[in-house]
Amino acid sequence: MRFPNFYSATLFVFSLTPCGFLTSCASRDSAAPPQGDSQTADGDPAGASEGGAPGDGTPLQPCPPESTTFQTFPSIPYGDLDAQVLSLRIPNEGGPFPLLVWVHGGAWTSGSYAEYTRIFDLAQKGFAVASVEYRLSGVAPFPAQIHDVKFALRWLRAHAAEYNVDGARIAILGPSAGGHLSALAGTSGGVAALEDLSQGYPDVSSGVQAVVDFFGPTDFALMDVQAAEQGCPAEAQRHGLVSSPESQLLDCRLAECPDRVQAANPIAYVDASDPPFLILHGRSDCTVSYKQSEVMSAALDSHGVEQSLHLIEGVGHSLPGVYNPSSAPVVEAFLSRILRGCVAP
Repeated sequence: MRFPNFYSATLFVFSLTPCGFLTSCASRDSAAPPQGDSQTADGDPAGASEGGAPGDGTPLQPCPPESTTFQTFPSIPYGDLDAQVLSLRIPNEGGPFPLLVWVHGGAWTSGSYAEYTRIFDLAQKGFAVASVEYRLSGVAPFPAQIHDVKFALRWLRAHAAEYNVDGARIAILGPSAGGHLSALAGTSGGVAALEDLSQGYPDVSSGVQAVVDFFGPTDFALMDVQAAEQGCPAEAQRHGLVSSPESQLLDCRLAECPDRVQAANPIAYVDASDPPFLILHGRSDCTVSYKQSEVMSAALDSHGVEQSLHLIEGVGHSLPGVYNPSSAPVVEAFLSRILRGCVAP
């Protein structure tokens, strides 16, 4: 397991205003194809640069017309625990469909797989969409949350044919705490401590082919320092308190358990085999400083992982603010290119 010198990496940032004007842009897309937790290349054309061509040089074609009818499964148990449940929406026409797995936010203390229904609109774009529940920190401390998320990924892949899903094309995405768990799922493939195979389907991969991280925390140890550097008020610099969501997640005061802090840090597991990342964060976010996404982006970049970071001006810790009419097409284009091999209209 390598621990990257990510602070020395070159950072490439997209900066969007809420109303959609691109104020500055540069990007870095590696030529390496995305991989799941097998740590081996799978030859998927997703390694092509955004809006470019797949690995064999063939230009990407426009995506097929939108789906208009769907099947919805509102509550499917994927395990024996009360929290191990998911919902699923699948287009009726065509398939098998690439799968988007939504992981809800809520500071790991609250939230529900059923609360953000807008994500299911992406089924219109030719994706199957799942939203997964997981144990909250008041029920079980870390790593229970990532154990459940990876269990849900294994369950969905094991049942892919039953639901007309392509188990080789899965992306994970989520906001805030869900962004943290999505990033962690993307970088920690093959890490035994972060996967409880006794839950079920031990021979099925929990790997993902793409990650969309909406303002997720990464390195808890830096959160207070970064909030201060950003100019956030003193009340935003309390992540180190025993009562903070991060301390509750790890069941310890952060300064007293550096090993647990490191274990929960998706940056600690970054290597060149990680799948492509799209990261979006509001520049005015004082709940989770945008600098948390900057260090994540830099870590990926320093290992040659395809990544792009979008910092959105004037937006705080808000999913509607970050996933707005300007950025939604960016998300759709990224997912369409990586998972469908086509150009979103």
